[in-house]
Amino acid sequence: MSPVDPRYYTMEPTVRLGDYGMPAGASWDRIDQAATAALGVDCIGVPSVRVGLCWVMEHLGLRRHTDHVLVPRFMGECILKAINRQAFPVEQRTEETRLAVVVHQYGLRQDLDAVSQECRSRGIRYIEDGAYGFENDESPGPGSMGKLLALTKTLPVLKGALLVSDDQTLVNFMKMKRRESSRWSWYVLASLAFLRRRRHACSYSTLAGSAYDLYLDSKGDNSWIRKNILRGVGKFESFSAECQRRLSLIESGLGSMALIPDTNRLVYAVPLLPGAAVEKAQEIFHAQGFDPGLYHVDVARNIFNPSYEKHLLLPINPRIPSSRFDRLIDSLSKLDPIARSEEGMKNEMPPLAPTGRSGHSD
Repeated sequence: MSPVDPRYYTMEPTVRLGDYGMPAGASWDRIDQAATAALGVDCIGVPSVRVGLCWVMEHLGLRRHTDHVLVPRFMGECILKAINRQAFPVEQRTEETRLAVVVHQYGLRQDLDAVSQECRSRGIRYIEDGAYGFENDESPGPGSMGKLLALTKTLPVLKGALLVSDDQTLVNFMKMKRRESSRWSWYVLASLAFLRRRRHACSYSTLAGSAYDLYLDSKGDNSWIRKNILRGVGKFESFSAECQRRLSLIESGLGSMALIPDTNRLVYAVPLLPGAAVEKAQEIFHAQGFDPGLYHVDVARNIFNPSYEKHLLLPINPRIPSSRFDRLIDSLSKLDPIARSEEGMKNEMPPLAPTGRSGHSD
Protein backbone atom coordinates (compact mmCIF):
# COMPACT_ATOMS: atom_id res chain seq x y z
CA MET A 1 0.00 0.00 0.00
CA SER A 2 1.41 3.37 -0.97
CA PRO A 3 1.36 6.33 1.39
CA VAL A 4 -1.41 8.90 1.19
CA ASP A 5 -0.96 11.21 -1.78
CA PRO A 6 -1.13 14.74 -0.29
CA ARG A 7 -2.52 16.14 -3.54
CA TYR A 8 -5.76 14.23 -3.10
CA TYR A 9 -8.47 14.73 -0.52
CA THR A 10 -11.04 12.18 0.48
CA MET A 11 -14.71 13.15 0.64
CA GLU A 12 -14.76 12.29 4.34
CA PRO A 13 -13.04 14.59 6.90
CA THR A 14 -9.65 13.26 7.99
CA VAL A 15 -9.31 12.23 11.64
CA ARG A 16 -6.24 13.93 13.11
CA LEU A 17 -4.43 13.41 16.39
CA GLY A 18 -5.99 16.59 17.79
CA ASP A 19 -9.45 15.10 17.33
CA TYR A 20 -8.76 12.68 20.15
CA GLY A 21 -8.67 13.40 23.85
CA MET A 22 -8.22 11.63 27.15
CA PRO A 23 -11.09 9.15 27.36
CA ALA A 24 -12.16 10.10 30.87
CA GLY A 25 -15.81 11.09 31.04
CA ALA A 26 -16.59 10.08 27.44
CA SER A 27 -19.84 8.36 28.35
CA TRP A 28 -22.74 7.63 26.01
CA ASP A 29 -24.90 9.94 28.15
CA ARG A 30 -22.54 12.85 27.46
CA ILE A 31 -22.65 12.07 23.75
CA ASP A 32 -26.47 12.04 23.91
CA GLN A 33 -26.53 15.45 25.59
CA ALA A 34 -23.97 17.04 23.24
CA ALA A 35 -25.64 15.67 20.10
CA THR A 36 -29.11 16.73 21.24
CA ALA A 37 -27.82 20.27 21.87
CA ALA A 38 -26.05 20.42 18.48
CA LEU A 39 -28.94 19.09 16.39
CA GLY A 40 -31.78 20.62 18.37
CA VAL A 41 -33.68 17.34 18.47
CA ASP A 42 -33.64 14.49 20.99
CA CYS A 43 -31.21 11.80 19.88
CA ILE A 44 -28.88 9.17 21.28
CA GLY A 45 -25.42 8.03 20.20
CA VAL A 46 -24.78 4.57 18.77
CA PRO A 47 -21.45 3.02 17.69
CA SER A 48 -22.16 3.24 13.94
CA VAL A 49 -24.93 2.97 11.36
CA ARG A 50 -24.12 -0.68 10.68
CA VAL A 51 -24.27 -1.52 14.38
CA GLY A 52 -27.50 0.47 14.68
CA LEU A 53 -29.04 -1.42 11.76
CA CYS A 54 -28.10 -4.75 13.31
CA TRP A 55 -29.69 -3.69 16.59
CA VAL A 56 -32.86 -2.61 14.74
CA MET A 57 -33.07 -6.03 13.07
CA GLU A 58 -32.46 -7.75 16.39
CA HIS A 59 -35.17 -5.59 17.98
CA LEU A 60 -37.58 -6.70 15.23
CA GLY A 61 -36.59 -10.34 15.65
CA LEU A 62 -35.45 -10.79 12.03
CA ARG A 63 -33.72 -14.05 11.11
CA ARG A 64 -31.03 -14.68 8.49
CA HIS A 65 -32.73 -17.47 6.51
CA THR A 66 -36.29 -16.19 6.86
CA ASP A 67 -36.51 -12.41 6.48
CA HIS A 68 -35.42 -9.99 3.76
CA VAL A 69 -34.35 -6.34 4.07
CA LEU A 70 -34.88 -3.97 1.13
CA VAL A 71 -31.78 -1.87 0.38
CA PRO A 72 -30.89 0.62 -2.38
CA ARG A 73 -28.54 -0.33 -5.21
CA PHE A 74 -25.72 1.93 -4.00
CA MET A 75 -25.45 0.36 -0.53
CA GLY A 76 -21.83 -0.38 0.37
CA GLU A 77 -20.40 -3.85 0.86
CA CYS A 78 -19.71 -3.31 4.55
CA ILE A 79 -23.35 -2.39 5.24
CA LEU A 80 -24.57 -5.40 3.27
CA LYS A 81 -22.34 -7.68 5.32
CA ALA A 82 -23.76 -6.22 8.53
CA ILE A 83 -27.36 -6.72 7.37
CA ASN A 84 -26.48 -10.21 6.19
CA ARG A 85 -25.81 -11.25 9.78
CA GLN A 86 -29.49 -11.24 10.71
CA ALA A 87 -31.41 -11.00 7.43
CA PHE A 88 -30.94 -11.14 3.68
CA PRO A 89 -30.50 -7.84 1.77
CA VAL A 90 -32.47 -7.52 -1.47
CA GLU A 91 -32.75 -4.72 -4.05
CA GLN A 92 -36.36 -5.50 -4.98
CA ARG A 93 -39.22 -6.14 -2.60
CA THR A 94 -40.10 -9.78 -1.98
CA GLU A 95 -42.88 -11.47 -0.01
CA GLU A 96 -40.30 -12.06 2.75
CA THR A 97 -39.32 -8.38 3.03
CA ARG A 98 -39.84 -7.17 6.59
CA LEU A 99 -37.75 -3.99 6.69
CA ALA A 100 -36.69 -1.25 4.25
CA VAL A 101 -33.53 0.81 4.74
CA VAL A 102 -34.44 4.22 3.29
CA VAL A 103 -31.29 6.25 2.55
CA HIS A 104 -31.37 10.04 2.27
CA GLN A 105 -28.56 10.31 -0.26
CA TYR A 106 -26.28 13.37 -0.64
CA GLY A 107 -28.74 15.67 1.11
CA LEU A 108 -31.58 14.56 -1.19
CA ARG A 109 -34.47 13.47 1.01
CA GLN A 110 -36.43 10.40 -0.05
CA ASP A 111 -40.14 10.73 -0.83
CA LEU A 112 -41.23 9.51 2.59
CA ASP A 113 -44.95 9.94 1.93
CA ALA A 114 -44.73 7.48 -0.97
CA VAL A 115 -42.40 5.16 0.98
CA SER A 116 -44.66 5.23 4.04
CA GLN A 117 -47.74 4.43 1.97
CA GLU A 118 -45.98 1.49 0.30
CA CYS A 119 -44.77 0.17 3.65
CA ARG A 120 -48.24 0.38 5.19
CA SER A 121 -49.84 -1.43 2.26
CA ARG A 122 -47.20 -4.19 2.37
CA GLY A 123 -46.86 -4.54 6.14
CA ILE A 124 -43.19 -3.49 6.04
CA ARG A 125 -41.33 -1.40 8.64
CA TYR A 126 -38.76 1.15 7.53
CA ILE A 127 -35.75 2.82 9.12
CA GLU A 128 -34.14 5.95 7.68
CA ASP A 129 -30.42 6.21 7.06
CA GLY A 130 -29.11 9.78 6.92
CA ALA A 131 -25.65 8.65 5.89
CA TYR A 132 -24.81 11.61 3.67
CA GLY A 133 -25.51 14.66 5.79
CA PHE A 134 -27.58 16.45 8.40
CA GLU A 135 -30.91 18.03 7.49
CA ASN A 136 -32.45 21.23 8.84
CA ASP A 137 -35.22 19.11 10.36
CA GLU A 138 -34.27 15.62 11.52
CA SER A 139 -37.79 14.52 12.48
CA PRO A 140 -38.45 10.95 11.29
CA GLY A 141 -40.93 10.46 8.45
CA PRO A 142 -44.50 9.16 8.84
CA GLY A 143 -44.50 5.62 10.23
CA SER A 144 -40.69 5.55 10.41
CA MET A 145 -39.00 3.56 13.17
CA GLY A 146 -36.47 6.39 13.35
CA LYS A 147 -33.50 7.90 11.59
CA LEU A 148 -29.85 6.84 11.87
CA LEU A 149 -27.42 9.70 11.21
CA ALA A 150 -23.84 8.80 10.30
CA LEU A 151 -21.15 11.07 11.73
CA THR A 152 -18.15 9.81 9.75
CA LYS A 153 -19.16 11.37 6.43
CA THR A 154 -19.36 14.91 7.74
CA LEU A 155 -17.35 15.10 10.98
CA PRO A 156 -13.78 14.02 11.85
CA VAL A 157 -14.65 10.83 13.74
CA LEU A 158 -13.55 7.24 13.17
CA LYS A 159 -16.92 5.77 13.98
CA GLY A 160 -20.21 6.94 15.37
CA ALA A 161 -23.84 7.60 14.56
CA LEU A 162 -26.95 9.10 16.13
CA LEU A 163 -30.50 7.77 16.39
CA VAL A 164 -33.53 10.05 16.26
CA SER A 165 -36.68 8.11 17.09
CA ASP A 166 -40.12 8.54 18.63
CA ASP A 167 -40.21 4.80 19.37
CA GLN A 168 -39.22 4.70 23.03
CA THR A 169 -39.10 0.91 23.01
CA LEU A 170 -36.46 1.01 20.26
CA VAL A 171 -34.53 3.78 22.04
CA ASN A 172 -34.45 1.77 25.29
CA PHE A 173 -33.30 -1.32 23.40
CA MET A 174 -30.44 0.66 21.81
CA LYS A 175 -29.38 2.02 25.20
CA MET A 176 -29.34 -1.49 26.61
CA LYS A 177 -27.27 -2.85 23.69
CA ARG A 178 -24.62 -0.14 23.84
CA ARG A 179 -23.70 -1.16 27.39
CA GLU A 180 -22.19 -4.34 25.96
CA SER A 181 -18.43 -4.40 25.42
CA SER A 182 -15.61 -6.46 23.97
CA ARG A 183 -11.80 -6.47 24.04
CA TRP A 184 -11.86 -6.37 20.25
CA SER A 185 -12.60 -2.64 20.37
CA TRP A 186 -8.92 -1.78 20.92
CA TYR A 187 -7.79 -3.68 17.83
CA VAL A 188 -10.59 -2.18 15.81
CA LEU A 189 -9.67 1.34 16.91
CA ALA A 190 -6.16 0.87 15.48
CA SER A 191 -7.49 -0.71 12.26
CA LEU A 192 -10.01 2.04 11.63
CA ALA A 193 -7.47 4.79 12.35
CA PHE A 194 -5.17 3.21 9.76
CA LEU A 195 -7.90 2.83 7.14
CA ARG A 196 -9.19 6.39 7.52
CA ARG A 197 -5.74 7.70 6.61
CA ARG A 198 -5.55 5.69 3.40
CA ARG A 199 -6.42 7.01 -0.03
CA HIS A 200 -8.91 4.75 -1.78
CA ALA A 201 -9.67 2.90 1.47
CA CYS A 202 -12.48 1.08 -0.34
CA SER A 203 -9.84 -0.64 -2.50
CA TYR A 204 -8.68 -2.58 0.54
CA SER A 205 -12.05 -4.27 0.87
CA THR A 206 -10.79 -7.41 2.61
CA LEU A 207 -8.95 -5.47 5.31
CA ALA A 208 -11.77 -2.96 5.66
CA GLY A 209 -14.42 -5.68 5.85
CA SER A 210 -12.51 -7.51 8.57
CA ALA A 211 -12.17 -4.34 10.63
CA TYR A 212 -15.88 -3.54 10.24
CA ASP A 213 -16.88 -7.06 11.28
CA LEU A 214 -14.68 -6.81 14.36
CA TYR A 215 -16.16 -3.44 15.14
CA LEU A 216 -19.66 -4.84 14.97
CA ASP A 217 -18.64 -7.43 17.55
CA SER A 218 -16.89 -4.84 19.73
CA LYS A 219 -20.10 -2.81 20.15
CA GLY A 220 -17.99 0.36 20.00
CA ASP A 221 -17.42 0.39 23.75
CA ASN A 222 -13.86 1.66 23.47
CA SER A 223 -13.69 4.91 25.46
CA TRP A 224 -11.25 6.50 22.98
CA ILE A 225 -13.77 6.06 20.19
CA ARG A 226 -16.48 7.59 22.37
CA LYS A 227 -14.24 10.55 23.18
CA ASN A 228 -13.55 11.01 19.46
CA ILE A 229 -17.32 11.05 18.81
CA LEU A 230 -17.82 13.64 21.57
CA ARG A 231 -15.12 15.93 20.20
CA GLY A 232 -16.44 15.50 16.66
CA VAL A 233 -19.95 16.58 17.71
CA GLY A 234 -18.30 19.64 19.26
CA LYS A 235 -17.18 20.70 15.76
CA PHE A 236 -20.70 20.50 14.36
CA GLU A 237 -21.42 24.24 14.20
CA SER A 238 -18.12 25.24 12.59
CA PHE A 239 -18.27 22.43 10.03
CA SER A 240 -21.91 23.30 9.28
CA ALA A 241 -21.07 26.98 8.67
CA GLU A 242 -18.29 26.11 6.21
CA CYS A 243 -20.55 23.57 4.50
CA GLN A 244 -23.21 26.23 3.94
CA ARG A 245 -20.62 28.58 2.45
CA ARG A 246 -19.49 25.90 0.01
CA LEU A 247 -23.04 25.00 -0.95
CA SER A 248 -23.73 28.66 -1.72
CA LEU A 249 -20.61 28.73 -3.90
CA ILE A 250 -21.78 25.63 -5.79
CA GLU A 251 -25.26 27.04 -6.29
CA SER A 252 -24.01 30.38 -7.60
CA GLY A 253 -21.15 28.95 -9.67
CA LEU A 254 -22.65 25.78 -11.12
CA GLY A 255 -26.38 26.50 -11.10
CA SER A 256 -28.29 23.83 -13.03
CA MET A 257 -25.19 21.63 -13.31
CA ALA A 258 -25.55 20.43 -9.72
CA LEU A 259 -28.29 18.73 -7.72
CA ILE A 260 -28.51 21.21 -4.85
CA PRO A 261 -29.37 19.38 -1.58
CA ASP A 262 -32.68 19.92 0.20
CA THR A 263 -30.76 21.01 3.26
CA ASN A 264 -27.91 23.45 3.73
CA ARG A 265 -26.99 22.31 7.22
CA LEU A 266 -24.17 19.82 6.74
CA VAL A 267 -23.82 17.74 3.58
CA TYR A 268 -21.36 15.04 2.53
CA ALA A 269 -21.24 15.57 -1.22
CA VAL A 270 -23.19 17.20 -4.06
CA PRO A 271 -23.96 15.34 -7.32
CA LEU A 272 -22.64 17.18 -10.38
CA LEU A 273 -24.53 17.04 -13.68
CA PRO A 274 -21.95 17.66 -16.39
CA GLY A 275 -23.86 15.70 -19.04
CA ALA A 276 -21.69 15.01 -22.07
CA ALA A 277 -18.85 17.06 -20.52
CA VAL A 278 -18.13 14.39 -17.90
CA GLU A 279 -14.63 13.66 -19.22
CA LYS A 280 -13.69 17.35 -19.17
CA ALA A 281 -15.06 17.62 -15.65
CA GLN A 282 -12.97 14.64 -14.54
CA GLU A 283 -9.89 16.29 -16.03
CA ILE A 284 -10.61 19.39 -13.95
CA PHE A 285 -10.96 17.27 -10.83
CA HIS A 286 -7.55 15.71 -11.45
CA ALA A 287 -5.92 19.03 -12.31
CA GLN A 288 -7.14 20.56 -9.04
CA GLY A 289 -5.99 17.60 -6.95
CA PHE A 290 -9.24 15.69 -6.54
CA ASP A 291 -10.02 12.08 -7.34
CA PRO A 292 -13.29 11.91 -9.33
CA GLY A 293 -15.65 8.95 -9.30
CA LEU A 294 -19.07 8.15 -10.72
CA TYR A 295 -21.77 7.11 -8.25
CA HIS A 296 -25.37 5.97 -8.40
CA VAL A 297 -27.95 8.60 -7.46
CA ASP A 298 -31.65 7.78 -7.08
CA VAL A 299 -33.27 10.80 -8.73
CA ALA A 300 -36.76 9.34 -8.15
CA ARG A 301 -36.10 9.31 -4.37
CA ASN A 302 -38.20 6.21 -3.80
CA ILE A 303 -36.57 2.94 -2.77
CA PHE A 304 -39.63 1.01 -4.00
CA ASN A 305 -39.51 2.58 -7.47
CA PRO A 306 -36.00 4.05 -7.92
CA SER A 307 -34.45 5.70 -10.96
CA TYR A 308 -30.66 5.54 -10.82
CA GLU A 309 -28.30 7.83 -12.69
CA LYS A 310 -24.49 8.09 -12.49
CA HIS A 311 -23.02 11.37 -11.37
CA LEU A 312 -19.73 12.88 -10.31
CA LEU A 313 -19.66 14.00 -6.70
CA LEU A 314 -18.36 17.32 -5.39
CA PRO A 315 -16.82 16.72 -1.94
CA ILE A 316 -17.90 19.21 0.74
CA ASN A 317 -15.31 17.99 3.27
CA PRO A 318 -14.59 21.16 5.34
CA ARG A 319 -11.03 19.99 5.90
CA ILE A 320 -10.26 20.47 2.24
CA PRO A 321 -8.53 23.88 2.16
CA SER A 322 -10.98 26.60 1.10
CA SER A 323 -8.66 27.91 -1.61
CA ARG A 324 -8.41 24.48 -3.24
CA PHE A 325 -12.16 23.90 -3.07
CA ASP A 326 -12.91 27.37 -4.47
CA ARG A 327 -10.55 26.79 -7.41
CA LEU A 328 -12.32 23.52 -8.20
CA ILE A 329 -15.73 25.19 -8.34
CA ASP A 330 -14.38 28.11 -10.37
CA SER A 331 -12.81 25.73 -12.92
CA LEU A 332 -15.97 23.64 -13.22
CA SER A 333 -18.11 26.75 -13.66
CA LYS A 334 -16.27 27.45 -16.92
CA LEU A 335 -17.71 24.31 -18.48
CA ASP A 336 -20.58 24.87 -20.88
CA PRO A 337 -23.86 24.00 -19.12
CA ILE A 338 -25.49 21.03 -20.80
CA ALA A 339 -29.14 20.24 -20.28
CA ARG A 340 -29.55 16.98 -18.45
CA SER A 341 -31.42 14.25 -20.30
CA GLU A 342 -31.67 10.64 -19.28
CA GLU A 343 -30.79 9.45 -22.76
CA GLY A 344 -27.83 11.81 -22.96
CA MET A 345 -26.48 10.57 -19.64
CA LYS A 346 -26.73 6.98 -20.85
CA ASN A 347 -24.97 7.68 -24.13
CA GLU A 348 -22.18 9.92 -22.94
CA MET A 349 -21.17 8.72 -19.49
CA PRO A 350 -18.45 6.05 -19.20
CA PRO A 351 -19.14 2.90 -17.17
CA LEU A 352 -19.16 3.17 -13.38
CA ALA A 353 -15.69 2.59 -11.98
CA PRO A 354 -15.42 -0.81 -10.20
CA THR A 355 -14.72 0.57 -6.70
CA GLY A 356 -16.70 -2.13 -4.91
CA ARG A 357 -19.09 0.36 -3.32
CA SER A 358 -20.71 3.71 -3.98
CA GLY A 359 -19.75 6.06 -1.23
CA HIS A 360 -21.52 4.61 1.83
CA SER A 361 -18.93 3.39 4.35
CA ASP A 362 -20.35 3.79 7.82
